[in-house]
Amino acid sequence: MLFPTYYDVRSSLLMNRAAFEKLPADLQNLLVETVREVEEWGAKVFREEAERERDRLRKQGVEPVTLPDAEARQFLKIAPETLWEQIVKDSPRHGPRLREVFTRAAQLG
Repeated sequence: MLFPTYYDVRSSLLMNRAAFEKLPADLQNLLVETVREVEEWGAKVFREEAERERDRLRKQGVEPVTLPDAEARQFLKIAPETLWEQIVKDSPRHGPRLREVFTRAAQLG
């Protein structure tokens, strides 16, 4: 078991902008707020399940390895880039655009 953990399971909603903009403002706001709530709920559920899994693994004798701070920071910087490189390699047509959309969404919070 390696710490810090480096990938999170995230929920996403991708929607055509023109279709979204056709919705009345109250439905746009409801959709955005609901997606935020689902993201928070999903993150909590996955964190809880990850902790249960870590407990099960410890009981089976798996020992955690925690990287020193400097190495952990470097690893956390490299891990997402490596994942995106693989996604683009697997899907050269859609990977770059997918990365752009997800990066923009992450910046919006």
